[in-house]
Amino acid sequence: MKKTTKRRILIVTVLVLIVSLMCACAPITEAVDGVTLGDQTPAQIVTDLFTIALRAVLIVILTIFAKIGIPYLKRKGIMWMVQMIVKSAEKQGDTGAIAKDRKKEFVIRALEMFGIKRTELIDHMIEAAVEELDKLGTSIAGMIDDGSGDPTAE
Repeated sequence: MKKTTKRRILIVTVLVLIVSLMCACAPITEAVDGVTLGDQTPAQIVTDLFTIALRAVLIVILTIFAKIGIPYLKRKGIMWMVQMIVKSAEKQGDTGAIAKDRKKEFVIRALEMFGIKRTELIDHMIEAAVEELDKLGTSIAGMIDDGSGDPTAE
């Protein structure tokens, strides 16, 4: 992400937090002005203050999740989709449904159908998924060759 985009996100986050805290603190100013202080017991005032503090903490947590968690989950979802499409392309390449040298083009076209544009990051994800699939195949083949993959072997 560009620095300007990060700064904008940070500025919006801080502004949302400030406005939320101002709205949450309105009961405190009323209590200080004496508007509602006489009607409330000390336990009610403590409960109100605790509620305000809890709202502020939740706002901060939700803001952090929106800034960090959502992009993380989006990347994870895209990576999962890339892995599934790569597996499909490998399977279709093995059966001859598509030419082996056109598997990457198949993956890119399939991702574009889901609205995922080709970027350098997507290319790296594709390569990582292919490499992971190759390692898994090599690992399974090695287990079969030496008998360690056989559940009946001792």
